[in-house]
Amino acid sequence: MNDGKVGRPFKYAETYIKLLAYIRYLFNLPYRQTEGFARALSLHTGRKAPDYSVINRRINALNINLTTRRSGSDDDNDEEPMTIVVDSTGIKVTNRGEWLRRRWGKERKGYIKIHFAIDARSKEVISMHVTKRRGCT
Repeated sequence: MNDGKVGRPFKYAETYIKLLAYIRYLFNLPYRQTEGFARALSLHTGRKAPDYSVINRRINALNINLTTRRSGSDDDNDEEPMTIVVDSTGIKVTNRGEWLRRRWGKERKGYIKIHFAIDARSKEVISMHVTKRRGCT
């Protein structure tokens, strides 16, 4: 994460900043609302969320080229059924207590899942939901 960096090391991993950049792009959020999303995510991860100026500087430094798709393009056909793709990814929240879990067989692993539902044709996010390991939150 900080290989070859001159100056103060980054607090937030590049992959986390990329996640915030994609969320910002998909939902067309300003930086302050992206900060609000990061704060809501930090309630589940236990880590401090970056503020909007850090998010702004880091996203702009990544040079991610995200082009927007116009909704009135020629390949849009309203008569076709919508194909929805659903995917989820798990994020490990904390590492502490691994020895206790192995030794005593406790089931308290710190995981959250982010579930996405995306329209396959237009690549628009239809729904997003964050759940804990045991059921919905």
